[in-house]
Amino acid sequence: MLDSEAEPLFDKLAQMASRVCGMPVALISLLDDRREWIKAKAGLDGVDLCVFEDIPRDIAFSAYAIASSAVIEVADASADARLAANPLVTSEPLSAFTPPRRCCCKAVNESARCA
Repeated sequence: MLDSEAEPLFDKLAQMASRVCGMPVALISLLDDRREWIKAKAGLDGVDLCVFEDIPRDIAFSAYAIASSAVIEVADASADARLAANPLVTSEPLSAFTPPRRCCCKAVNESARCA
């Protein structure tokens, strides 16, 4: 599934995750041993995600979810010790979306849903 074309079903799942979690942005991403790849997104219309096509796994929010059996919820990513210096928090385009950058991730079978 990595590097596959966009699929409407996954985009609908991302939209549902956004609504259920009460988050303006939701991503469905897949991870391999070196990277995170965004399969579907909601709430990022008009944002060029080419910058984030291959997110190094060591900075991927989803990697934190996979390392934990619990839901990871961060009220303010810019104040969280794990994420404050993360380029996904400090760099455009995602840094401008939801100040404070609140996120919630849950891993499912070595993949993660983040909103």
